[in-house]
Amino acid sequence: DEPTIGTVEVGSYRAQSSYYNTDHSVNISGLSSSSYRFTINAEDRAGNKREYQGQFNMPGTDTAPPSGSIELNSGARYTNRTQVSVKMDTRDDQPGRLDYQLSNDARSWSGWAQVTSSVSWTLTGGDGTKTVYARFRDARGNVSATVSAQIVLDTRAPRISNVAVSAISSSEVRISWRTDEPTGSMVVYGTGHSLDRRSDSGRSGNYATEHYVTLSGLNGGTSYRFQIQAVDQAGNSAMHDGNFTTSSAADTTPPRGSIRINGGAANTNSSQVRVDLEASDDRGGRIEYQLSNDGRVWSAWNSMVQSTNWTLASGSGTRTVYARFRDTAGNISAAVSDDIIVSSTSTPPPDNSQGPKISGVSVEMIDAKTVRIRWKTDKPTVAVLTYAVDKQRSQSEKEERFDSGNRNHSADYKTDHSVVLTNLIPNSTYKFKIMAIDQSGKSSVTPEMTFVLSSKTGGSIKHDNNRHFADGRSWLGIWLPDLRLILNSIGK
Repeated sequence: DEPTIGTVEVGSYRAQSSYYNTDHSVNISGLSSSSYRFTINAEDRAGNKREYQGQFNMPGTDTAPPSGSIELNSGARYTNRTQVSVKMDTRDDQPGRLDYQLSNDARSWSGWAQVTSSVSWTLTGGDGTKTVYARFRDARGNVSATVSAQIVLDTRAPRISNVAVSAISSSEVRISWRTDEPTGSMVVYGTGHSLDRRSDSGRSGNYATEHYVTLSGLNGGTSYRFQIQAVDQAGNSAMHDGNFTTSSAADTTPPRGSIRINGGAANTNSSQVRVDLEASDDRGGRIEYQLSNDGRVWSAWNSMVQSTNWTLASGSGTRTVYARFRDTAGNISAAVSDDIIVSSTSTPPPDNSQGPKISGVSVEMIDAKTVRIRWKTDKPTVAVLTYAVDKQRSQSEKEERFDSGNRNHSADYKTDHSVVLTNLIPNSTYKFKIMAIDQSGKSSVTPEMTFVLSSKTGGSIKHDNNRHFADGRSWLGIWLPDLRLILNSIGK
């Protein structure tokens, strides 16, 4: 800004101006290609000084072209659009501007443009593998070799086929399907209009053509909608809608029911009563019932009715009727019961016309505490013999039971029957009855009979030929040593 003289120092080189002036220049030669620092000192006529430091690069002769590479869509292998992004990475041994050109065939090139980190480029049309070419130029005009990158253009959606719903249970279902090209898949599903649950394909994370899912945690007996969603590697998607219904959950809950005798009456003077029944099941459907006087020997299964007639156990006093119920799944309820007091009975004689006929009842003493009871039936049956010590009315009687055969085993049905009763009490009177049940479920019951275990040896049997079964057959006493047998019939 005022006349000065100055000096310039570049490394070991030093030059000085000869005149005071405001415009200054020096020429320096012989420098090699390198980076240099320099210092300028200026001094005015008054001796004031000012210093300035700087740096410059001395270029050499540049004949090396730049180098570089390109990447399409950040390295993706597939795309479903012709517009892609091209990322460029370039290098040059000399500083300065670099330019690029792009091409789809390495023959027709775009114009030169300055290199940036990423540019947009349009591929040629039609599905298939696409190649993009690039080359670079430095400030000296050196052009690089051509580089390239590839990507697969796929604009067609995948096709879903062979959809199958299998292995349906009350809580699970398996869905399988195929795609005509590798895809990732998932299933969304739900009830009604909402598809709010999802499950990835069994090969989630891998692109495949065979797919399956197992949906679990479902509700039994429920209709579901589902949608298969398949996406190929280019991002094209396809969908398939379907539906299924899960099977009903296994029924393990027995029905519930109740019983009332004579409408809930407390007393009766007849052994013939009306039994009112109520039953329900959480699944609905048919319900059957059985009745029993002791909770052990049951009637055949019958379709549910509101009321039915029933014959109480013989005798007077408190009588109990038991009922149990069965649903269509075979679940049997716990027994329920009701009591009624019988003040006096007029029991009709047993009707053996429909059931098997029982005959030839005999009692044989084996030892002081053991007897064998034999009888015959006119058709194959199984039988239940009940017996108890005949005590005074003021004492309780514990009734025992002996099953001759199993109703579910056809081999157990026979016409000649024999049971052995053990651990009996000597010098005691026992009462017993025999129930015979044929293969159709029809049954007959003998009147109550008694036998007496006696320690006497020898003796005779009292026999009353006037006592008969209801069907008119006489029951004969059989004399045996040390055993007095008395056969008593309720009816005459």
